[in-house]
Amino acid sequence: MKTAREIYPLRDDESEEDYYNYFCVSNYQPMVEEFGPIAIQVDDDDDYHGDTYVLYQYDSGKFAYLNFGWGSCSGCDSLQACRNIDEVQQLMDDLKNDIIVFDDLYSAKKYFEQHDWEGDYNWRSGKHNEFIEKSLAYLEENK
Repeated sequence: MKTAREIYPLRDDESEEDYYNYFCVSNYQPMVEEFGPIAIQVDDDDDYHGDTYVLYQYDSGKFAYLNFGWGSCSGCDSLQACRNIDEVQQLMDDLKNDIIVFDDLYSAKKYFEQHDWEGDYNWRSGKHNEFIEKSLAYLEENK
């Protein structure tokens, strides 16, 4: 897996000092893509904040699920709050550790069918429900 430094490289017009002193990244997508092959992704964009839901399918036959929230400013968004590449790497590591990995399609399907979604903070979101429906349909198609 690439490091945060490889995903968010120095620009040609940027010095190493500028990179660390004026660091600001707000795009999670390079990280999300680095975690694996995306089967389903739904972003719930509610103007100034939102959530990202991702189902990964690995060549090994494993599946994985990632869900995280984001915001519009450094006070409510973890990535925008990062002030240097080391903090971005820590966030990237934390998000990777939040990924739920399923050993096979059956385990993934069982999780999406039986998980207590109403216990999650975003269970009323239409986009969250859309993601679950798309994921279940995808898992059903690929069995």
